[in-house]
Amino acid sequence: MGVIRQEQETKRFRLGPTLFHLGNQALGGMDLRAVARPLLEDLSKRFRETVFLGTADGKRMTIIENVDSPAELKISAPIGTRISIYAGATGKVFLARLSEPEVKKLLKEKPIRRFTENTITDPEKYLEELQNVRRLGYATDFEEYIRGVNAICAPLPNSGRWPDSALCMVGFSDSFTREKVSAAITAVLQTTNQIVKILEG
Repeated sequence: MGVIRQEQETKRFRLGPTLFHLGNQALGGMDLRAVARPLLEDLSKRFRETVFLGTADGKRMTIIENVDSPAELKISAPIGTRISIYAGATGKVFLARLSEPEVKKLLKEKPIRRFTENTITDPEKYLEELQNVRRLGYATDFEEYIRGVNAICAPLPNSGRWPDSALCMVGFSDSFTREKVSAAITAVLQTTNQIVKILEG
């Protein structure tokens, strides 16, 4: 995960790039995490699914806050975890912020890896999916990134006062069904708006 690195000669450990990245994000996102935490807790309690907040650096998304599902069997997303920029709903949300020429260039330089049989790897279909994300204001993922896992992700409108961020809810497909995802969409969008209203004062 790049949290620590070991020097070859001395065998000593030092901080890795992930911690430096998190430190920089924290400078701009400390208020964001503090504001978001109780709202994430409420979402997780209501839907009994894992909820997390992430920021993107153009290559990967880093989880900066999370609340695990209260269920015994759950998906865990620890703070500091870095996720591929193409990862399901989270990837769609961050890439939808780029212009179409920028996305096309990225897809040409780094084609989408097939994570599961449901992963959208065709560039034209992926571009269409990003258009839908821009229009709807959120992205969904039905076993596209991890088999047996569904997700919804919505961006936080950004005034430049906090890092580019998104709120995501993930769960096993047998419990976080399409019907439950549909119900969660409204709640997730309301929560992102709440977070921004509080941050803007």
